[in-house]
Parts: sequence; structure tokens; C-alpha cells
Amino acid sequence: MDIVELIQSAKARIASNDPVFNEQVSTTVALLRSLGILSHSRTSINGHVHQAFAGALVAAYHNQMDVEVYSRRQDDLHRRGASTRIIAWLDDCVAKGVLSQSNGLKYAKGVLLLSPLLTHYLEYAKVTHHVPIVRMHVKP
Repeated sequence: MDIVELIQSAKARIASNDPVFNEQVSTTVALLRSLGILSHSRTSINGHVHQAFAGALVAAYHNQMDVEVYSRRQDDLHRRGASTRIIAWLDDCVAKGVLSQSNGLKYAKGVLLLSPLLTHYLEYAKVTHHVPIVRMHVKP
């Protein structure tokens, strides 16, 4: 599915407050920031754009689809209402191994596959972890 369409559907899913989806989006944003793909600075201003981009990757995972980049022109993205940074983020995702290129290119063009790294973190994020609380030195 096209990246811009994935972003639009991700925005709707984020707004619906699906707890599993939102947890996976938060985990994906943290992964992308830790790899240096998304910036740590100005998150109060650009945080919603980062959430939408990460949500697109999570939406592709949930729908068992690939991410498709039809055009690398920033003008096309801008006209469709998407951020012009998407291409740079996708290129970084391919370079850092978050997405893999189906035709062997080192940049984002055509069909992009979700990597095992990303799917591992998405699987981990949907598991509920119950950590028992052990109270020490509490008198009954």
C-alpha cells in the first residue's frame, strides 16, 4: 500500500485509541529515534508527524502489506498532504535495516518490506507483560 495512504489510515487508527496499536506506534517511534532515523529535537512540534510515520509502518504490519513508494518527488508528497521528510526517513529505514528493499536498491523506491528487526519489536509491543510487585520489609 502507498506510504501516504498508510499514513492517512494510521492517523485514523491513532485517533481511535486502540491500545495495542498505539503501544506498537510508541515502540516504533522509540526504535526509530534510537536508530537516529527520527529526530529527538522539537518533538513537541513534530511528534504527531513522527507518530503518523511510525503508525504507517505499524498499519502495514497489521494489514500484512508492504510499504510502497510510488514517487520520490517531494512536490507529490506535499500535494497529497504528507510531510516532505518521508523520503529521507524511508531512505534511513532502508539504510539502517528497518525496511528492506525488494529490488536490491540502497534507497527507498518501489516496494519496501518490513524487516525482521521491526516485526520483532512489533510482536514484543503487543504482548502484555505482568511484572509481579514484591514488597520488601513490609510489616503485616
